[in-house]
Amino acid sequence: MPEGRSHGYVLLSVVCWGGAQYLTDALLSVFSPALMIMLRFLLSGLVLCLLYGKSGNFHMVVFLKRYLPAGGLGAFGYYLLAAYALRITSLPFVSIMGGILPLLALLLDITVLRKKAQLTDWLKALLSVAGVLLLSCGAGFSWNITGGVLMIAANLTWLFYGILIKSWNEQGKNKQKKNGQELDRQENNRQEDNKHEWNKQEENVEKKNTQKENAELGYEFLAASFLTFFFFQDFRVCGRIAMWEIILLLLLVAVGTILPYRFYREGSKGMSLQTASIYLNLLPVITLLPSLITGRMQLKGLQFPGIIFLILAGLLGKAGKGGRSTGK
Repeated sequence: MPEGRSHGYVLLSVVCWGGAQYLTDALLSVFSPALMIMLRFLLSGLVLCLLYGKSGNFHMVVFLKRYLPAGGLGAFGYYLLAAYALRITSLPFVSIMGGILPLLALLLDITVLRKKAQLTDWLKALLSVAGVLLLSCGAGFSWNITGGVLMIAANLTWLFYGILIKSWNEQGKNKQKKNGQELDRQENNRQEDNKHEWNKQEENVEKKNTQKENAELGYEFLAASFLTFFFFQDFRVCGRIAMWEIILLLLLVAVGTILPYRFYREGSKGMSLQTASIYLNLLPVITLLPSLITGRMQLKGLQFPGIIFLILAGLLGKAGKGGRSTGK
């Protein structure tokens, strides 16, 4: 995939997730955190499995070894922690805590993945942290220690999910490389008049791979929803469910869950974990943008450079080694 398209997919995922935070905040007035997480990922998983389930490779052993850990980290773990943090803090606080993600990703790159960090990598990470601190000045973001710990834990679970998916992508690339070498050998034996048939075969392979990835994502979502049943005592409906809440839930499933996960997984194949996290650094800006436009929130003093730092860190996503694919 072209590098520009990879970055575009990740940016699209950030935009979707930014809007999803508003949907989540609205639905928490009706559903308890655990119940909302269960409904969100159960419905998302069912939709993907109904559409693409036959394309996936489902066995109980594979489910327990692959989809359960992925769903536990990237869906259940992150969103459950974030939902409880949202209950005791505020939407602006939860959104801006995404700004610590690049620094955590850089530290994991150095300690876990054993990668060398360049000066630009530290600059991007420190700009993100500075943006978080400045943006929170005088904003009434409901800072508290418990909420901060929950969001740090949530960001860490997301990063470990990224490491897991990255390792699977590398395995897939190696497998595709072997298949590609075999296809090249077959291509050399074909005549020019069979080229159209050959291109059609390649398109079919790519289509099947996409359908398989959608099915696997559906299995991950189902695994995440099953894990929420350990918190069944927190399954509560806090008020009357109106048609508006049902529409919001369906939007959360389609636009706030299925689409951004597909965009992020597709785009992050061509970049490092640290670079992908830099783009997620724009999540606070996108989440707060509607409030700024409508006048519900106004920036003051040091908050202006805070916004600038977060945007600048995002724009520096391609700079340095952190912006290169791990395969290069």
